[in-house]
Amino acid sequence: MSYIWTKQGIRWFKDASNYTGYHKNLADKITPYLNKEDTLCDVGCGLGCLDIFLASKVSQITAIDSNAEVIKELKKSVREKDIHNINAVCADAENASAAHDIFLMSFFGHCDEIKKYFKYCRKKLIYITNLSNKSNFYPKIYRSIDKPSISIIKKVLNEEQISYELFTDSIEFGQPFRSEEDARDFVLHNAPDAKLDEVEQFLKNRAQNTGRRDFPIYIPNKKQIEIFIISF
Repeated sequence: MSYIWTKQGIRWFKDASNYTGYHKNLADKITPYLNKEDTLCDVGCGLGCLDIFLASKVSQITAIDSNAEVIKELKKSVREKDIHNINAVCADAENASAAHDIFLMSFFGHCDEIKKYFKYCRKKLIYITNLSNKSNFYPKIYRSIDKPSISIIKKVLNEEQISYELFTDSIEFGQPFRSEEDARDFVLHNAPDAKLDEVEQFLKNRAQNTGRRDFPIYIPNKKQIEIFIISF
């Protein structure tokens, strides 16, 4: 399912990234597979939080997303951080693709779609996906369950006789909140059918008091991921 970006959703996502350091930690995991001279294309880049931390590791990044709002936010971040080697493009990823040394697909695209990008990769395709789609951010009864795609990806790569490395990791990517109201709005955003008493009980069970003024409430979440390093 595609992520629905709203102004509030963008703010929550950036707050979580900054608070937890998730995208810096994820960038550290894949940096050993990059070279300074590489060009990288991030398809379905979203807000480009990962690209911000990869910019110093490669020569050029083309960050592509079809959502104009997230591309606007990424361009703003690039200007504010004085980064000169990220080109943010609002376009359909498949139509805008061109040859690059590295392709990055981070929680983007169905597992059978990765084959579309093989022809564009000079060196590697890095595919990051959820090991488990279990969500800790709203009551369990409102969570949908998708089938894990790991075995399907392996099958595709083995059939094509393409070499790859695969490793799993767990990185903290919880959600901080600026107020109790902010926390309730977040839970209802993810589970709009939830009753208010269910939301309150969920927050009572899951939320932590941080003691911070800026983000006094936090829902912890260990994000379980699989990273495919596919070589060509």
